[in-house]
Amino acid sequence: MQYRAHFHKLLKIILRPKGKYAFILYAKKLQKLSILDVGCGNNSWKDFFLLYPTCQYSGLDIQSYGTINNTFGTNIVVDREDFNLHLKKFANSFDVVFSSHNIEHCDDYKLTFNLLKKATKIDGIIYISFPTEKSTKFPKRSGALNYYSDATHKDPPPDFNYLKRSLCSDGFEILYSSRRYRPAILFFLGLIQEPLSYLLNKNLRFTWGFYGFESVIWAKRIY
Repeated sequence: MQYRAHFHKLLKIILRPKGKYAFILYAKKLQKLSILDVGCGNNSWKDFFLLYPTCQYSGLDIQSYGTINNTFGTNIVVDREDFNLHLKKFANSFDVVFSSHNIEHCDDYKLTFNLLKKATKIDGIIYISFPTEKSTKFPKRSGALNYYSDATHKDPPPDFNYLKRSLCSDGFEILYSSRRYRPAILFFLGLIQEPLSYLLNKNLRFTWGFYGFESVIWAKRIY
């Protein structure tokens, strides 16, 4: 069963070479042990420990989404109004800060993002992904292809250029960035699926990759 899980994760790395799982392996290669997973949901810890079993994992979210397993790390659940207050406690605390599709749900994404930067140690790395600004113009299909189809998204979408400038002005080096992340394999698989996605008016498995729904940034804190 574990071999099957490993295969699925490695397949996702091939399909999304700058996505979540590739970043986890990059952190492992650099031996960045302490990890803060912001907006972790319930099962994100499994992805980290499957690929990086020796990491020191902390997850932070505003609800548990079910049963949380604390066997391999710490999952912290806080009230929405205390989310940023809790982030403030983590200044200069983590080798890795990971935020996948979280800041677009925050009341003040710039404040949250500033705290994510501060939580990153010098020589630490940060991963952030969020819906591209262009997604406000995408077709409205079930499964949130259009930014406004998700009622929990805050208006406006995160500003890609602002986030990059903010990182650079606060001592980070951009390792990778893409305003519309469209890996080649996912793009072509999504292209094949697009007629069916259109007919069903539904966001299918590869639709995000075809449209380039998400922005992705990797950065390293230099000072």
